[in-house]
Amino acid sequence: LDLAHALERVVEAAADPAHPLYRKVDLSRIAVVGHSFGGAAAVMLAQMDPRITSVVLLDPWMWPLGRESTEAGVPCPTLVLEAPEFLW
Repeated sequence: LDLAHALERVVEAAADPAHPLYRKVDLSRIAVVGHSFGGAAAVMLAQMDPRITSVVLLDPWMWPLGRESTEAGVPCPTLVLEAPEFLW
């Protein structure tokens, strides 16, 4: 999962004294944000990684998760912003 890889790179950077992010990231409050298919990826990461403390879903497309994962829900506070219809 690309989001998991990105999170690991941020965690590594925050622990590296030579990196600009050193001691600048609060790893006790990690939020993940995703739009459309990225919303499903954000939910998947929250289900896999207990470090995720909140999720923001921007007009999520949840079909890629499948029924079982969708019914399992999100294990942390979640904000969903969704359009009432597909807008072109």
